[in-house]
Amino acid sequence: MPEFVALKRFTYSHDGVTPLTAVKGETADIPSQLVEGLVRDGFIEYHTDGVIPTKDLGGAPENKMGDGGSENKDTGPAVIPEDWESLHWQKKVQLAEQLTGSDLVVPEGQTANDVAVDVIKARVALDAAA
Repeated sequence: MPEFVALKRFTYSHDGVTPLTAVKGETADIPSQLVEGLVRDGFIEYHTDGVIPTKDLGGAPENKMGDGGSENKDTGPAVIPEDWESLHWQKKVQLAEQLTGSDLVVPEGQTANDVAVDVIKARVALDAAA
């Protein structure tokens, strides 16, 4: 499951009714439709290693994805096609795994496609911010 670390305190909701609070420095379960904007605006940072960054969480998110493309030992750098949203769900999963360098973990209640879309959107937002 993609994990996001809150870079500042903010309120969000999964259902549009129940408010949840993301706490600076802690992981947060962010709805996929909010990920792109929250990454872009510096509220959250995506990470895959399960370790919360130890840097000062007061600034803009650091690009934890490397120098523009994650390396996959079998296929080389990951390239996100412009039409990635129209890809078959299995291709999205492959792309997300290429970007993270590991197998996706799909939590109960989500699909592999949901998780893959979250990963790809986060990467697109990081690339756009760079």
